[in-house]
Amino acid sequence: MDRLVQHLAQFTPRLQVIEALTAIAADAGRAWGLVLVARALWERLGVGPHLRQLVQRAGHSVPLDEAIFAMVVNRLADPHSKRGMLAWLPTVWEPRWAELELHHLYRGLDLLAEVGPELERVLFDGYRDLFHLELDLVFFDTTSSYFVGHPQTPLAQRGYSKDHRPDRQQLLLGLLMTRDGLPVGHWVFPGATVDHQAMAHALADLKQRWPITRLIVVGDRGMLAPHLLEWLDAARWEYILGQPLRRRRVVDPVLRRRGRYHWLRHSDGSRALGVKEAPGPGGTRLILVYNPERAAEDAALRDALRAQLARAIDQGSVRPLLKGYRRYVITEGTTIRIHEQAFRGEARYDGKFVLRTNTSLPAAEVVAAYKQAWQIERAFRTLKSHLDLRPMFHWTDARIRGHITVCVLALVLEYTLQRLLRDAGCTTSTRTVLTDLEQVQAVPLTVNNQAYLCRTPLVGTAATAFRVAGVAVPPTIALRPH
Repeated sequence: MDRLVQHLAQFTPRLQVIEALTAIAADAGRAWGLVLVARALWERLGVGPHLRQLVQRAGHSVPLDEAIFAMVVNRLADPHSKRGMLAWLPTVWEPRWAELELHHLYRGLDLLAEVGPELERVLFDGYRDLFHLELDLVFFDTTSSYFVGHPQTPLAQRGYSKDHRPDRQQLLLGLLMTRDGLPVGHWVFPGATVDHQAMAHALADLKQRWPITRLIVVGDRGMLAPHLLEWLDAARWEYILGQPLRRRRVVDPVLRRRGRYHWLRHSDGSRALGVKEAPGPGGTRLILVYNPERAAEDAALRDALRAQLARAIDQGSVRPLLKGYRRYVITEGTTIRIHEQAFRGEARYDGKFVLRTNTSLPAAEVVAAYKQAWQIERAFRTLKSHLDLRPMFHWTDARIRGHITVCVLALVLEYTLQRLLRDAGCTTSTRTVLTDLEQVQAVPLTVNNQAYLCRTPLVGTAATAFRVAGVAVPPTIALRPH
């Protein structure tokens, strides 16, 4: 009898579980963590309250603010087309999205096309309250995004493609960022617009929209054009712009400047960059920056090119290379030889770049400001790779502008989270944090006809993300709100 009881006892826990499960019904888990953190940032930056006011003021009968927020979160999570979002929405636990339909998403894009500039001012006010920022130094750059098909909109034009797709119509996107790497403004231009025209338009619009007392604009060499400099001087804008080295008439005064470099050093005391300064045209300053590591790389690349040309000449196959490297060879009848003087002349530019500025900042601060411009290149990479800015499938002006604004708003939330994580000492990449948040799911349960919501365990850096965003971690299990 004792052995029989001992044998039967092992089935008791299993029987208890089976009996309990008959009173429990569970639905599939849905992504929850990312939408909670994104909404907290959305509200703290002021975008959510402002959009709700706009929707109410316009008398919309549907929550277009929620449609816009859903599209922004989708960019952060797993970018879909607007039609593809209809299958994604049910995989996220957000009861406020239950009634969203495709036409709500399109109407949300139309609304964003109207209020985009207004939202950017709200965003900057949110930045200022959250991070105590000042708009004193900004970076401006442009990128292109190509279209699928042939949209009938003035934005779609042929131009210089930074996506290396000259076969496609495109538009030009200008982005303005703070010295802390936070996006504060964007502009959409027809695809044939050149960089310096885009910059002049964006700065004129910025000055009209915001009460700015002093602003230093940082841009790369593509922005430098004589009439842009005249416009900046007339508008009394301060600037730091890259100066093309091949404009010898302008840069020769600083390239020929005698004397030793003033060295900017790494934190360990080793040499980082050498700096020289000389007067530039129109009362500006030219600052020559020399990077020894880059100089060694430039010299090695040039030696490799010379060796390649020498082999091609010996093999009689140099003709295909002439289109790109004609200045490095001399053609005399049917004879082709290497232009040694051209190679020696290139050596004077190894590891160097020149900045042109009308500011009174010390040379070291000018160089430091320009070196921060990498942040805007990173922003463009994020927009195109993670947030799927391109290619453009929308064919109307309003939908195109609305789609770009959605992508920029997603970039704003990602970079805001990144800044909060950095201030908290978290060095994990923001994309990893977003992935960890997506794994925090809500599992709807029904136990004895009572609805509950069960949260899956926090993984990785999810707890840190909740903390820096200022949102409470949901309890492991709680009554489901009606």
